[in-house]
Amino acid sequence: MLSQEDLNSVNTLNDDYEKRRLSKDRIKKQARKALIDHQRLKHFKTKNFLLRRVVLPFSEIEIERLAIYMNMEFNNYETIFESVKMIRLFSAGTDLHFSWIVKAGITKYLVDFLDVKYVSRYFNIQSDENFHIDDSSITNRISTAQLLALQYESVRSLTNIGRRTIEYVQHIVDLGCVPKLIMLVNACNDSEMQYQSILALDNINQNSHEIIEFRDTLLSHGYLDILINFINSNNNQLERIRNVTYSISILLSRNYTTAPVQYFEKAIPILSKMLHQSEISDGFLWDFSLLTDVEPAINQLVITSDTISKLVALLSDSSIHNQIPASRTISNICTDNTIQTEIALNSGLLEKVSIFLTSENNLLIREAFYILSSIPAEQIEGVVVNSKITPLFLETSKFNDNLFVKPGLFSFIETLCCRGNHKIINHLINLNVIEILHSGLCDEFLRVCLETLSNILQVEECKERAIQEMKHLNTFEKIKSEIQNADLTKSIGATLASLL
Repeated sequence: MLSQEDLNSVNTLNDDYEKRRLSKDRIKKQARKALIDHQRLKHFKTKNFLLRRVVLPFSEIEIERLAIYMNMEFNNYETIFESVKMIRLFSAGTDLHFSWIVKAGITKYLVDFLDVKYVSRYFNIQSDENFHIDDSSITNRISTAQLLALQYESVRSLTNIGRRTIEYVQHIVDLGCVPKLIMLVNACNDSEMQYQSILALDNINQNSHEIIEFRDTLLSHGYLDILINFINSNNNQLERIRNVTYSISILLSRNYTTAPVQYFEKAIPILSKMLHQSEISDGFLWDFSLLTDVEPAINQLVITSDTISKLVALLSDSSIHNQIPASRTISNICTDNTIQTEIALNSGLLEKVSIFLTSENNLLIREAFYILSSIPAEQIEGVVVNSKITPLFLETSKFNDNLFVKPGLFSFIETLCCRGNHKIINHLINLNVIEILHSGLCDEFLRVCLETLSNILQVEECKERAIQEMKHLNTFEKIKSEIQNADLTKSIGATLASLL
């Protein structure tokens, strides 16, 4: 005979069983209602809606019902697929609608649908060939094409959600979408699906400058590899390649900390090959320039002589939209790198810069100064003293008062006088550089010209000649009239301040 304690345990088990049965019955009723209301979903899939992109007239309660329709345990494929399509259309709405989607748990379903193992718990996934063979013994069958369609709609929905605030991006990352999206790209041969998945991942990448862990997560799961593979297998789709290269530049260089060098070693050689294509977009060149705007040590490891020669050749391109980013890239890779600067000089860099300086386009003139300013100190003497480039840029400056050009000019002269030796400075004085600096003693360029004159006066071999030139031009009187406060005087150096 059972004791009272045993009877109580049995009664408790019976109560729990009854509660579970009632709960399961309730879910079944909701699932049956989902099937009945399945036709109602189609009401919103009108051509008029698709053309106008009107927000679906759903309430928060109806969004919660859509979450019930997406439960694979109680719904057939058609119901789930139509529900996901509704979510994809609905995800073009406001942030309020997104909060409903997240609250209802729909994002969790969307991420789960990316996982083939998860879907296979509830459906028998068959190849497209076997799916057309009637077999009544197999229930809940779906074809691989149907699975791909469901995953595609899920990815597009996640893409829409990831375009919102960083909080939503953090939410889908926490759900584990990164490894599942990358696994989907690697397992799928459909380029459209691969590209859509890359767009979804790129929303996370775009926010990596705010949360560096996003970048680390992407890199650790092989995001860079799938971007490179996409470029290799879709090199005829220029617009998509442009977007992918932009993603690479953000991933590796547009953060507070630069990515480790091994990732640059993977990316830059692949992108360098694209420079030799017959069709090349200015967008790609800008992305490449951003990717090279890193530590010189990284560029030295990954930039080849063929790449530098091609970039120098692009300075003669017929389009200024290609010339300027090519110029910026050359400036990046030549900075503090004598080997790569030598390759660029041997490839005819100075001839191209001379053409820029004689151009009527002020943007090209400014780029010429950027390139010259990037030449390392060890090689600057050969460029300044032993070539015709210096008289050319000084002559250009006398007749060009454009505000695009002047900052680059004075910055380059300051660089020469700061890093150069007495031979360079004497050469500049012979070419009337004091007169040019005298003309720049105005509000906008006063500080840089004063600092440059101070650097010149600190070189003993050049000091006497410079003072004579400055006295002849009444430079000291002009400096006194232009200086408005003592703080500026202190910043220009003890030598010049004592002469005043």
